[in-house]
Amino acid sequence: MVQHGQITVYTNPYSQYADRVVLALDEAKAEYTSCTTDLRNKPSWLFAVNPAGQVRAMLFLRLSELNLYGRGIGSRNDLWRPQGVTNRALPESAKLAESVVIVEFIAELFPESKLHPADLVKRARARYFITLVDTKFAKAFHSFFIEGASNDGLLAALETLQERLPETGFAVGEWSIADVAIAPYTVRTMMLLEAGLGEYPAGMDKETLQELQQPRYARIMKYITDVSRWPTVQRLQARLIEANLLKFWETYPQLYRIPARK
Repeated sequence: MVQHGQITVYTNPYSQYADRVVLALDEAKAEYTSCTTDLRNKPSWLFAVNPAGQVRAMLFLRLSELNLYGRGIGSRNDLWRPQGVTNRALPESAKLAESVVIVEFIAELFPESKLHPADLVKRARARYFITLVDTKFAKAFHSFFIEGASNDGLLAALETLQERLPETGFAVGEWSIADVAIAPYTVRTMMLLEAGLGEYPAGMDKETLQELQQPRYARIMKYITDVSRWPTVQRLQARLIEANLLKFWETYPQLYRIPARK
């Protein structure tokens, strides 16, 4: 697909939700502008476009420039800039929020990315896998690393995901939206455990890593390794290292102390 419109994604290198969107855009080989928002000093315009003031993921599309499913909309081609944004400053832009919604949109906008499995059953399974990631794994991640819970919930969530995996390959076999959704979490899980960072009980990092080497977790650990080696995920890991994610976690852990997504 030839891209005719401008895509602007508002992100932060410390947000796993924003990472999902960037991964999807990279998979689609889309041209986009990435604007970083400071979580410690959120700009006033952020609340104008997202009343919750969240930087989980936001995507702005100049509908006047995009050719959506073969239908052009409008004719203006001026570029949008964040200065002085109000609720009425972007009448011709499609403003999307929430990472899963945006990832699905990107998969549909760029079908050649093959983020959506062609098989409808696999597509449904990918969506269900994402539901498990958000309702099980994301909450367990938050409880363990941020609230200081034991590793029981984290290990149970990984087992739940493991039960949904095919014998080989990714979440539904081929790479898909399901893998894009979980990758930012698995990358952070391994980085934080290996660095010994988190609010979990003392020594629980080494205990958890040892437990994950047991045969009962062999399939999920193979999957996590395969995900980490996927090209766009490798680039994500490089960005997190460049952004000093671990140093940020040490210095500003309170920014992570927000309710997990329900």
